[in-house]
Amino acid sequence: MSAENERQIVLEILTEVLEEKRFFHLVLHQALEKYAYLPENKRAFISRLSRLTVERLLTLDAALSQVSSVPPARMKPVIRNILRMTACQIFWFDVPGYAAVSEAVKLTRIKGFAGLTGFVNAVSRAVLRKKDSFDFSGSDEARYSMPEDLIRRIRTWYPAEADAFFQAQLSARQGTTIRIFRRSDLSRTLDLLSEDGCTVRKAAYADRCFDVSGDLPIGEWRASREGLFEVMDAASALVVQCAAPEKNSLCLDLCGAPGGKSIGLADWMEGSGLVECRDLSETRLSVAEENAAQAGFTNLKFAASDAAQARPEDAERYDLVLADLPCSGLGVLGRKPDLKYRITGKDLSALADLQRRMLDTAMCAVKKGGVLIYSTCTINPGENGKNADFILRSGDFQPESLRPYLGEVPEGCDPDTGRMQLLPGRNRCDGFFIARFRKSR
Repeated sequence: MSAENERQIVLEILTEVLEEKRFFHLVLHQALEKYAYLPENKRAFISRLSRLTVERLLTLDAALSQVSSVPPARMKPVIRNILRMTACQIFWFDVPGYAAVSEAVKLTRIKGFAGLTGFVNAVSRAVLRKKDSFDFSGSDEARYSMPEDLIRRIRTWYPAEADAFFQAQLSARQGTTIRIFRRSDLSRTLDLLSEDGCTVRKAAYADRCFDVSGDLPIGEWRASREGLFEVMDAASALVVQCAAPEKNSLCLDLCGAPGGKSIGLADWMEGSGLVECRDLSETRLSVAEENAAQAGFTNLKFAASDAAQARPEDAERYDLVLADLPCSGLGVLGRKPDLKYRITGKDLSALADLQRRMLDTAMCAVKKGGVLIYSTCTINPGENGKNADFILRSGDFQPESLRPYLGEVPEGCDPDTGRMQLLPGRNRCDGFFIARFRKSR
């Protein structure tokens, strides 16, 4: 990837994600790493414009279709992505409209399409003129930038809360959520963040979790350099909080890379015991090992393993097994906005089947009297509640109330059932499912 300015970088990100079908969060991460030398305000612009263009893709295409004689699907890929990012700036950025149009024409010429600069100029100016009069009320797909099939599914799953969820996945979250380690002095860590000019606000539900924003990159915060916290959404932190392993426990994080929850479990035991972090991907495991080393935890070890294949030596070995399993990711669309365009009904069924094979492995590994935590970052009942029922049907596990592990109970949840579904729009965090079970003695 090479570029002369931030809009060129955004265009190349969009090309990789929307045309080459690469995952947005990976492409963005690689781009920001490559252009780490750019000023922070330019990197923030790249991140926001690329994310918002992908997130609002169907809305943008609907708008372009209303003002162009050529629909986006029939445009050259470079041209449709230039027009998408230009319309995105016109709608949602504090950028003068004429400047966004001028940059679009300039970028079209740079990319070798001088003959189409008139078309790009005309369509961009038409969007600018009609900016405040587009009407998408007749199309939920255009209004929420989500495929109709997925909209119908979510309305079926959550009829009273679907619209709030759709709005929430389009609401950009500012700043970073962190979980301050139990070993770290809470007051001192908060003071260090304030001294670095950060605005700090307590995050919902999870202990020691805070929403932090500031002008400095996170790596330049003194609290970050000292390894006093890890970046973790409140919902993910609740998984660790509901697991709450006792000191000196032997824990297994079945699909643990890139290591956030494994580190959380290690921290919860205050450096005692052992957490085995496994994952099928050796690349992701190396990231997890690096993250643990940077955090300074030594009560972890890492191994590549297929969670769908039980290992005889694991039978009834672990005090705690965390099965935070691969899923459809529908609870984290705000972080991975391209997922909603990829997922199909067939994918949802295949994932639920895979999860049950992995749960068989997890259930075998829990010792009698031990704890199994099942969690996902999706809102699909087929991957969540139905698979929790699958665990109960084994006859070896009983649900345990989550109430003892919670301070603030998330809205709409009954922790005494031993499970809870966190839902963006209803709850102030990512969408997650968490269930706790005890293996019968």
